[in-house]
Amino acid sequence: MKTGAHSSFVRSIRLSDAELRAVIEGADADGGLTAETIDGAPWFQFRKDNCVVHLQQPGDASSTPYLTVTLSLSSKAIVALHGSFVHTGSRCVVQLIGLRGSWEDVPGVVSRCRLVQNNIHQIVVRFDVAIDPGLYCAEANRLRALVVDDDPFSLRLATAYLSELNADVEQADTGEKGVAMALETPYDVIFMDISMPGMDGYEATRKLRDEGYRGMIVAATALESDADRKKCTEAGCDRYMGKPFSQEDFLKIVSVVKDEPLFSTLSTEEFLVEHINAFVAELPSIARALEEASVGKDLEKLELLARSLKGEAGGYGFDPITAAARQLEEAVRDKAGTEQIQDHLGMTLKWCRLARSTT
Repeated sequence: MKTGAHSSFVRSIRLSDAELRAVIEGADADGGLTAETIDGAPWFQFRKDNCVVHLQQPGDASSTPYLTVTLSLSSKAIVALHGSFVHTGSRCVVQLIGLRGSWEDVPGVVSRCRLVQNNIHQIVVRFDVAIDPGLYCAEANRLRALVVDDDPFSLRLATAYLSELNADVEQADTGEKGVAMALETPYDVIFMDISMPGMDGYEATRKLRDEGYRGMIVAATALESDADRKKCTEAGCDRYMGKPFSQEDFLKIVSVVKDEPLFSTLSTEEFLVEHINAFVAELPSIARALEEASVGKDLEKLELLARSLKGEAGGYGFDPITAAARQLEEAVRDKAGTEQIQDHLGMTLKWCRLARSTT
């Protein structure tokens, strides 16, 4: 199982894929993903079969690298499977694979090792310094949500449910306030109450769509008839969620909305980091300008903005944005149909929303 000075890495678990899946399922069923609560840090499913861990067990003069299969990740620790017993207190370095494809060395200490079956053990490595799980695990990235509701109880309950699902939540207690906030901030999803005094959810949603807002809007309402659902759709809502709602209702929406974040392929170039981050900070205003040009049917400006975004995004290592902006530019230039232009615009805005800074 160990690797010598001139050998390549080998797996520390010698099982078939089917056997390994059975072990993982058994570990999960036995509390594997929350095997150890460390300072209340939330755990996220983290399935990697090529995570390298350098272990230095008591009595060893040097560390030995192993390939391990990981189970879960938190800001304070990682849970993995290992092919032999590891002494608690052993120093180690975990080489985590970031979402950008880079390797990060995270030092820590083994805080737990327990037998799962045969010679397979589950180990918990506690990190010396807290990490941001979102850099390594897409599931850990925080969703940006806006809840628009005039009922204080509904606001509190929705915020509590979404916070448990790793979302950053902002609130608006009127339709007018919700529209203003949505036009200023690129939310991943808006939960829109329909029955509100003043500007109700229908009017607020129509206003956002008229202003070019293309993000997901979920109608949250106790109105349940087919006619009510149709009215929500006609106003511009993407989905419908009945009241009273449960955490399962929010989980279904979050699982649809959440996409893997987009990082620059040049983020390891230190001299570019500041410029990349500045570009990401500008993307919301760029996206807003694209939406305004589309709503105003200013195709000349839309083509110019798409061309500029295409060049900038490519220069800063955001190739998906470049590809989408190129298709948008070509569609406008070639006078493609409105539906095709809107599809390319939607894809461009999606990639702009997913872009993340390097820190």
